[in-house]
Amino acid sequence: MQLYEARLAGTGIGGEAFEICPATIETDMIRPVLAMCRKFASDGLLPQGRLGRLEDAAQPVRSIVDGKLDYSVGQVPDVDGGFPRRCV
Repeated sequence: MQLYEARLAGTGIGGEAFEICPATIETDMIRPVLAMCRKFASDGLLPQGRLGRLEDAAQPVRSIVDGKLDYSVGQVPDVDGGFPRRCV
């Protein structure tokens, strides 16, 4: 991300490059493994005890679009319910 920020900074677009990192979000994409993922969540693998929802992934995007993170530069918000991707 910092590479994009450095390259965009001189264009007046600096501070606009973000990477949203969702964990497992309930979508059609995970349908084949949905039951297994829900079991992992209910068994305590996910600290919040549930899979992510589309609204969970949309909230940081909305905050960025609304300018609520205007002092953040090249951040990578995790939308992971407490299960960081580095554990995967």
